Amino acid sequence: MRWSYLRPFIYICDGRNIYGYKTDVSGRQVLPKRNFTINVNEDQLFDDPMVDVIVVNERNHELLLACTRDGLMSVWDPCFDEHGHNVKGEPKMLTSNHLLNDQTRIFPSSTLKKKAVPVKRKNHTVYDWDQTNGHLIVAGNVPIVRQWDAWSEKTRRDIPLDQNRNRGLVECICTNDTKDLLCVGFDCGAHNIYDLRCAKNECIMRHQGLPAVTGASFVRNNVLAVGYVDGSVRVFDTRQYQDPIEEFWADEVPIIVPAQSPTSFSWKLSTPPPVKVPSRCIEGHGAMTKFVGHEKNSLIACAMSDATIRLFDLSGSTRKPLGYNFVSSAPIPGTPTNPQHVPRTVAMQFHSHRVHLGVASNTVFATPEGTTGTTCIVDLYHAQAGL
Repeated sequence: MRWSYLRPFIYICDGRNIYGYKTDVSGRQVLPKRNFTINVNEDQLFDDPMVDVIVVNERNHELLLACTRDGLMSVWDPCFDEHGHNVKGEPKMLTSNHLLNDQTRIFPSSTLKKKAVPVKRKNHTVYDWDQTNGHLIVAGNVPIVRQWDAWSEKTRRDIPLDQNRNRGLVECICTNDTKDLLCVGFDCGAHNIYDLRCAKNECIMRHQGLPAVTGASFVRNNVLAVGYVDGSVRVFDTRQYQDPIEEFWADEVPIIVPAQSPTSFSWKLSTPPPVKVPSRCIEGHGAMTKFVGHEKNSLIACAMSDATIRLFDLSGSTRKPLGYNFVSSAPIPGTPTNPQHVPRTVAMQFHSHRVHLGVASNTVFATPEGTTGTTCIVDLYHAQAGL
């Protein structure tokens, strides 16, 4: 899920298609209208779903990067009108590259059976875009973090990961506003900081022995916020990295049912994305499934396993809870629910410059034929409205 910077659009992918929704509803129109669909993968036998869609050249000629689980990146032109927000033609693909085809994929040893039984293993790839320099940073279950130059379409630099120290796979990557610091979070509870200005690919900051990392984001240029799978959040200063400057639980605020409903729309998923629901968490605290940050406004959003979104303002000396909200069709607190039917947050993204938050959730429903289906509900919020 990504927001457009200039145009009132939000882009959402379901694994095979990219949907462009216009968010400026007016008049009798209640729900956002789908303006176009980009069919990235038409072959049903090709099992390489999209895991991310990235907006590039957002201040002039807007393009979309469709990034897959195996590291295949394709560039698409939505063909917007230069003098408006309408699409003047069919979206077309400009180029594509396989970014990690020369790297050996690493899989957790716990998934390997001692017996000669075939095990289905899936790759994992994460992406981050640097618009200033035109670099795409990509990592995953590979022993490196690659900095790929989009203009020359070749690798600029590879940062090797110390597998002896980090006995886990890369879970997330992020860069600060000036694009000179890179954070790499691992599912083993470690996260490393690299200075991209240095010629040597040395780690300048390393933390280990923590819970598995859910997500990380620079909320200010030198301040890093990291969310963990057990529901905790730690804030680090990259200049004083011995200990976190703040540590708290994301679900520390009591639950209150929101008074107003957000703008929502939904559609049936063609290939529902999997949702990781951690089972190991501290007693009395919920597990965190998604974590995103807004660097321009120093906001963080934490999606919990109970289908709630917790917001915090980290711009001051101490955190300020902004409240939280339920994703669509979430259960009312205190009512009995079926755990299989509780909405799970599959994507969450802030607008790059506005205080808008988009949340996509999976909801299982029963059909008249007696079977079950999956739909994706997207909620659009205004973060300063208290959610």
